[in-house]
Amino acid sequence: IGNVYRAELLFRARQNPHTPGKQVPEDTVRALWRDWVHLLRIGVETGQMMTMDDLDEESYRRAMAKREDRHWVYKREGLPCRVCGTHIVMEELGGRKLYWCPKDQK
Repeated sequence: IGNVYRAELLFRARQNPHTPGKQVPEDTVRALWRDWVHLLRIGVETGQMMTMDDLDEESYRRAMAKREDRHWVYKREGLPCRVCGTHIVMEELGGRKLYWCPKDQK
């Protein structure tokens, strides 16, 4: 899936990134897959890795102009969560950087 989509899909599903895969319910896994298909479609249409949808016109324009306005958590360590205001955490997981919100992804 890649690092951007991994972080963003888990945030969108409010899934704790430390949960072992075998403990994630099948319906959650299927929902993650459907969301990934949805986000890939947006990426093809826009030519950008856009993981925030349902934006108003001004927010959409900003997101298309600046990468940092396209994502919920990716590369936002130390910044407030766009949903709850808790600071986004970055840590190493499996040799890759993981970005997540410790409040929204319990």
